[in-house]
Amino acid sequence: EEIAADRQHLIKLRAQIEAGESLGELEQAWIEELAQRYGVETDKFDELLQRVDVVPPALAIAQAVTESGWGTSMPARTGNALFGQFHISSASPATVVGAHVPGRFQMRAFDSIVEAVSSYALNLNTHPAYRKFRQQRADMRAKDALIDGYVLAGSLTAYSERGQDYIDFLRLIMRTENLRPLDEARLQRQ
Repeated sequence: EEIAADRQHLIKLRAQIEAGESLGELEQAWIEELAQRYGVETDKFDELLQRVDVVPPALAIAQAVTESGWGTSMPARTGNALFGQFHISSASPATVVGAHVPGRFQMRAFDSIVEAVSSYALNLNTHPAYRKFRQQRADMRAKDALIDGYVLAGSLTAYSERGQDYIDFLRLIMRTENLRPLDEARLQRQ
């Protein structure tokens, strides 16, 4: 929902710019911060819009289930590591699951599940390995089609060393757990 709200705000600001309106300091600063977070130059609205977009819930849940063993793995239980994300560990042992070795490629730990999900979405929306995912999602948007996690799963062969077997497993989980309807669900504001 946060990503969707950022996207809508970005679309609104882009329309203002295209209409010849100037943006205030706050709006300009917001765009600059967003562009920096998503690794895009401020003036490249098309690329920024391709990155600032939602990850379908069915896909996110299927990946969390797969990567965390239904939330039962040690990394999930001790470090909220639902998506098997790795990073070069920092000086702080709180950033990794297991024994901390600074400067080593280790599974990343998170303070909360919300932080883990945010990091996962940012990873899909920025990492060069998931460019095909972003392009396919943009094509769906251009056709005003559902952002379909089942279809988009096919673009994530680089997410796991298992390649196509990983994709097939994600899709199996989406089918057997009836996750696909979640891609059409919307939170209702009160």
